[in-house]
Amino acid sequence: MVAFNRIKAASEEAPLVSAINEDDISTIRAWGLWVYLIEMDKVKYPFKIFSNKLKSFLLNSMIGKDTEFVESMFEKKRMLIWENKLPATEVTRMKTCNMLHVGQWHNHELRTCEPSAAVVWLEEVRKTQDLDYPATKRSKKSKVKIPSDVWLYRDSSEHQTSITISQMDIYGCLLCSVLLSFCIYFLLSTLKFKKKRLPPGPTGLPILGSLPKIGERPHESLAKLAKIYGPLMTVKFGMLNVVVASSADMAKEILHKNDQAFIGRPTPESVAVGKFKDMSLVWSSGLNPHWKKVRKICNIQLFTNQRMDSLQELRHLVMKKMIAQVNEAREAREPLYVGRLAFGTTLNFLSNTMFSDDLFDMKPDGIRELKELIGDLMELALKANVADFVPFLRPFDPQGIKRRITVLFDRLHKILDDIMGQRVRRRTSGQSDRCGDFLDVLLDLSEEHGPEELNYQNIKILFQDLFIAGTMTTSTIVEWAMAELLHKPPILTKVKQELSNKIPPRELIQDEHIPHLPYLEAVIKETMRLHPSTPLLLPHYTGQEAEIHGYIIPKHTQVFVNIWSILRDPAYWDDATTVKPDRFLNSGIDVRGTDCKYIPFGVGRRICPGSNLAMKMVSLMVSNLVHTFDWELPGGLKAEDMDMTDGIGIAPQKLEPLVVVPVNAD
Repeated sequence: MVAFNRIKAASEEAPLVSAINEDDISTIRAWGLWVYLIEMDKVKYPFKIFSNKLKSFLLNSMIGKDTEFVESMFEKKRMLIWENKLPATEVTRMKTCNMLHVGQWHNHELRTCEPSAAVVWLEEVRKTQDLDYPATKRSKKSKVKIPSDVWLYRDSSEHQTSITISQMDIYGCLLCSVLLSFCIYFLLSTLKFKKKRLPPGPTGLPILGSLPKIGERPHESLAKLAKIYGPLMTVKFGMLNVVVASSADMAKEILHKNDQAFIGRPTPESVAVGKFKDMSLVWSSGLNPHWKKVRKICNIQLFTNQRMDSLQELRHLVMKKMIAQVNEAREAREPLYVGRLAFGTTLNFLSNTMFSDDLFDMKPDGIRELKELIGDLMELALKANVADFVPFLRPFDPQGIKRRITVLFDRLHKILDDIMGQRVRRRTSGQSDRCGDFLDVLLDLSEEHGPEELNYQNIKILFQDLFIAGTMTTSTIVEWAMAELLHKPPILTKVKQELSNKIPPRELIQDEHIPHLPYLEAVIKETMRLHPSTPLLLPHYTGQEAEIHGYIIPKHTQVFVNIWSILRDPAYWDDATTVKPDRFLNSGIDVRGTDCKYIPFGVGRRICPGSNLAMKMVSLMVSNLVHTFDWELPGGLKAEDMDMTDGIGIAPQKLEPLVVVPVNAD
């Protein structure tokens, strides 16, 4: 009471800051009370709502005065800003602010009013109204504080001050709480998985894990980590534990011996658009009945040897179109993009196989447009998406991948809807004969078994998968094979000699010629060894707990097989980074995964079902391009100066597209 009476009396004659000394402030803090400044002559009471008891006290003390003001403030639930000019010296002002321990000062444009100030201390309120303000023990070393959500703003030029409420500290506390929660989750999950004897690996950062170390070429970064932690390791991809196998032995354990446990697929956010994920041949789980059914249909109706033989004439016609397009470029002396050429050729073969028609003509603009569409789709589907590895970010789509891929899928589906819808209408009206293509086969099955077994949407998603996977994989291999041949002229000469010895000049190479061209086959295999189209394969997903070499792989764990590391491992390959096609001559190594040191298409139940067809198309395109034409690099570029850098991402293409100029063969 002594401090209260003295300060109240002093405030009637002196400015506020002059009336308060350090002992008084310490006393106020000991009581646990806030100081409220009031402009008495206008009866404006700035306050923060503490309780209904405070409201009652203020109203009772204002009988006959402006009580509407108090009522409105409680109703709006906000704090007023009391503004007053305090004619105190700079030293006194700074001393007061230090005592109040306000952490931040800002320039603030304040309105002013006449300096008529007084101090109302709520000590009486605490005693008489029992407002539950707990007293705190006074400490000589303690500094006087006001609540952390009250900041003092100061304009040094006008010497004005104001007390206002800020929400920044509240947001800061919430953010810290969220980060702390995820750190605790990270630590607990790490301890949990350590108890399960996960393979060793880098610890990683909270939330981010080892993503900063992995970078844009994950296959290369993971190969380096495998040299430290071993051929089976656990790497934190964001908040997820991902197991990475980097040796042929580990690949065999996962994909052969324990394929039932690893037959699943994680669904990237980019693929989880609409209802596609459960219909996809590529991304749905191997335990999904629909996946088993569609896989069986493809194996019987599209990828059997009998079906492949029946498509031989179609492949011959497609090769003719490709040669005609190259001839046009040769006559015009125009450069040719090999990747686009291979893409368009593969696309037209697939579209004729499925629809009995060219999906796109062979004009460069049309090919470029669709190649970019499918290329963008594949890039986004396989792009490292932070939302896949930091689950709480999924609703926000931080990289915009889901939004962009939805637009691209809509464009591709419109093309497929136009083709399929036209066929369905013709079949319904009886206006056309059967084409006997893959679309007819699927529509027959749908009519026979009903839409519950195979419906229009299922068929469209299957075609989507076949086009994206088939065209990009095949065109990438062809581009790299031609690049390696032009980069290594002695190897190109050897291939041309083999072709000229077996096939007359300018004669179109067909399916029956391929088995008699072992060196060409070796060149293509060596190309796929050095430049696999999917260096980490597609990720696998455990449907059950599995044990690999004494380590426990928990259920619902993503697993990558780094075939890029295996295909360049000196333990399996002499001069592993050198182009040496002869290593495959008489080796007995094929692309079907009989030896896990060479599995460019994967192995086991999730092996690429179209690998045989892809190899036929690649062999036909490369052999006909080499046999029919000679090739020059544009601008006088020398072979040794070619850029042979891989692209970035999970499915990298050649960083610099291969551009060549065709000339007459000798």
